[in-house]
Amino acid sequence: MATFICAMIGFFQLLITVHLYISVNGAICSSNVGMTIEGNISIGGIFPLHERSEVFSTSWTSGPPKEKCVDFHPPYFMAAAAARFAVKEIREKKYIDLGFELGYVEQEFCNSPVSAASATLNLISNANVKAIVSGALSSSMITIGPIVAHHAIATVATWATSERLTDSNIYRTLFRTVPGDQSQSLLLAEIAKYFEWEWVGAVGTDDAYGRDGLRMFINKLKERNICVAFETYLQVTGGKDEMDLFLNQLNDSSVDVIFFFSTVDLDFRYFFQKADDIGISPRLWIASDGWADRAGQFYEYKSVASVLGVTIADKPLPDMLVHLADYTRIQQSSRKSFRENFEEWICEHENLCNDTLCKKNNNQNTIHKIEIAARKYLNKAINYEAYTTYIAVYAIAQALKDIELCEDRKGLLADGKCPSIRNLKRWQLVTYLDNVNFTDNNGSIFNFLENRQIEPSYVVLNSKKNNRIVEMVKVGSYKHKELKIFDNLSIYWGTGTKPLAICNANCKPGTRRHYIENEQTCCFKCIECSGNTISNTQNADKCEVCGNDKYADVNRTTCLKKIPDVFLWGEIISVIFCLISVVGSLATVVVTCIFYRHRETPVVKASSLSHSFVLAFVLLLSFQMVYFYIGIPTDNMCKVLSVLDGLNLTIILGIFCAKLYVIVKIFNNKQRFKIPIATFYRYSWILVVVITAIHLAFKIIHETIYPSHAVRDYNNSLTIIPVFCRETDVDKNTKECLSKNIRERRNNKTNKRTRTYECNSTPSGGDTVQFVRQTTLWSAVAKKQRPKTKHHPRRKINVKKIRDTGKCAKFEHQLANNLAIQDDCKNIKEYWGKKKTAIYDSAIQVFGKKIKNNKDWFEEKSEKLLPVIEKKRTALLAYKTHATRHNLASLRLARAVVQRVLGGT
Repeated sequence: MATFICAMIGFFQLLITVHLYISVNGAICSSNVGMTIEGNISIGGIFPLHERSEVFSTSWTSGPPKEKCVDFHPPYFMAAAAARFAVKEIREKKYIDLGFELGYVEQEFCNSPVSAASATLNLISNANVKAIVSGALSSSMITIGPIVAHHAIATVATWATSERLTDSNIYRTLFRTVPGDQSQSLLLAEIAKYFEWEWVGAVGTDDAYGRDGLRMFINKLKERNICVAFETYLQVTGGKDEMDLFLNQLNDSSVDVIFFFSTVDLDFRYFFQKADDIGISPRLWIASDGWADRAGQFYEYKSVASVLGVTIADKPLPDMLVHLADYTRIQQSSRKSFRENFEEWICEHENLCNDTLCKKNNNQNTIHKIEIAARKYLNKAINYEAYTTYIAVYAIAQALKDIELCEDRKGLLADGKCPSIRNLKRWQLVTYLDNVNFTDNNGSIFNFLENRQIEPSYVVLNSKKNNRIVEMVKVGSYKHKELKIFDNLSIYWGTGTKPLAICNANCKPGTRRHYIENEQTCCFKCIECSGNTISNTQNADKCEVCGNDKYADVNRTTCLKKIPDVFLWGEIISVIFCLISVVGSLATVVVTCIFYRHRETPVVKASSLSHSFVLAFVLLLSFQMVYFYIGIPTDNMCKVLSVLDGLNLTIILGIFCAKLYVIVKIFNNKQRFKIPIATFYRYSWILVVVITAIHLAFKIIHETIYPSHAVRDYNNSLTIIPVFCRETDVDKNTKECLSKNIRERRNNKTNKRTRTYECNSTPSGGDTVQFVRQTTLWSAVAKKQRPKTKHHPRRKINVKKIRDTGKCAKFEHQLANNLAIQDDCKNIKEYWGKKKTAIYDSAIQVFGKKIKNNKDWFEEKSEKLLPVIEKKRTALLAYKTHATRHNLASLRLARAVVQRVLGGT
């Protein structure tokens, strides 16, 4: 009995010590028993009230380590209060009528997985608790999930958004009234795309929420071709050196927009204060739902230009605010941390100090001021988690109501059975919670999706200054995977304009982007288009080739058409030539008329009047030849010019020969056998006709064998296209084709002594000439003149230069030119062989040959070898000049040194 009394005295002393410690140092969170409402069936609540926890007494010499809750967080308190308020409404049968009394058991825990696990086990030990509502963060919920799954108790998470919690094999009984991080990541990526940001930073906390959310966000950015300048994870507790290192790197970066995945666990005040100390320029910070609602308090730091945040859409709970703001209820609150935080706030903002809240005899005016201040405080403290907690309690109540109204053979259990509400087992509630469907007090339909989450719905927040107080206001929304920004002009950017968030300025037309090696596609250099290439858009990835008949202008933005280098009808030089032709023609006609008028004179008769008239006519036609050379030549015109070329000179030469023939015959004509002069003239005309016919025959045969055609020389000049007539060198092409066929025959080692090779040549004019030759002798000669040589493998192409878009464009142009110069052998193997050679030659010409990475042996050892070899050479020259014993000894010593160096290598 004495032992029992001593134990009781020790226990009370321990309680007094704990109470004194709490009064001095704050709350000690070891799953303290919270508020309890008795009932037939109870809902458990697990909520943190503080942002972080500190572990002390870790030496294991005076007991296990203890955990202390620090930094009271009002939104957490509001979430816990929302659960109690929802239970109160249900018990009052305001929106739902249950046939039994609903109870509530709450456990507070420090914001850590260990404390969360302890609070969960305490709740599960209460057999009356059939379901749990948890306000734990993702890091703690990952610990709670397997515990509640093991005990088959339905749990609704109201804050945890990590995608790890979607694994139904582990988190079998977990439901969530918040969307997962995948939806938030998609929204943040859509925001980056909406504002046309291409180069952003990504920071997250080193926990389940930060890592999973940030990785999904980065994947969404990559799908939208948005680059990430850096990806950094910061430790929530400790890690100050890591945070300082990141801030120093950020100071050297030019990134304007930074996406920050974090919860309130991170010490943001230290983070931004350290950023100001380093001197980081103002940046735009994009806040995730973990800290977006409290981002307004960080505008006091210079490194914060503005904050654009996203948070889960909620619905107002005005009745709860009125309920919690009641003066008596505030005084009787069991949460000392809440009262202390509220007293500090009303003292700072409402000037109600000196323990006004706890005075017994406050007048009605003071009570009214306190209640008004309480509404402001609570309205500022409330966030979406209050509504997600409130609706979670109602979802559990609705599931209990469905069980209560269940009819036999229409239940959700096996064989249509219904659970007994009086003897309800925990696992039976899971199926009914999965199928819950009801309308809340705001008129919205609530139900869980297939993944046991709710339909994603977010709001976009931005700052608004009101009497020097920065508030986060709605500037956009996101629902049904559609982002809506209400007004771009109303968004406060801090720097006056929207950040560009680009790694490089846009490349102007006339340039192309050259991506920097080992960098993302958002970082590049702007390189001017080279050669005959252009780009007419911003940020062109490659320059387009203008083509053979066009050339690039000075700015490399437009392809201009090349001017044919011919005499055109409208040019001055063409007009001058036409005038000369007309004057020459008129002069010829005038002279001819003068000859005809004086045809009876001795001078004209002596010059042979008929020959002179024909000569004048040929001269008249010669003056008309100038018109054939004006304008762009065609294939038919080239053929005509080829035949007529020199015809006038041939006729003139023939006429002079005819005249000479007549004069010679007249002087040699004997008196005895005098031949009539008319006979000589008749023969002279025959001579002219024969000479002219020979000329025409030669030209026609030549044109048949080597047809002429119009040629456009695209490679002669950059801005003009010389157009001229040229003959087709059929024989050269044919010989090349036949030579290849002979080589094929030799490679195939055929035993035939005689073989016929037939090659076709099709010039531009369209004529086809076939040559069939016997090549037995030619093959024999080729074997003697072309000895077999050892085959050397082709050098490899330098494929590293393929990344250069300019080289690729040049390769396409070169390949087109090489493929254009192709003969048309009938042998298909040779045809494809020529194509292969053209591709290889083009690649070698543009990209070059592959450079070996391994160095030459001598070059690698040259630093050691060259000095000793030079000394040996000097000693050798000295010995040859003066063959003395001293010089011989020096030479031998130098040789020995060289050999030692060679042996050491």
